[in-house]
Amino acid sequence: MTESKKELLELLLKAWEKEPELDLMRVVEHVAASAGHLGSVSNLSDDVLFYQLDKNMSGCQPRLGGVHTEYVPDFRSALMEARGCKA
Repeated sequence: MTESKKELLELLLKAWEKEPELDLMRVVEHVAASAGHLGSVSNLSDDVLFYQLDKNMSGCQPRLGGVHTEYVPDFRSALMEARGCKA
């Protein structure tokens, strides 16, 4: 088994441990839904599953590249900045 498959299985196990009342396929469906995957999980690639599990476990929401300098953490601050005020 390759190292990446081992890491994928470890991440999947951690996700499953968070929701032990669910069966494995329901956990995979939740991960697919959080990734925005529509349709059957049989069409879900390992890469999408790995990325989403890793993102969920790290607890961070990655920002779009090149936009991070314009990132505003909340709506009020963004609205005030758009009106020319400093929040």
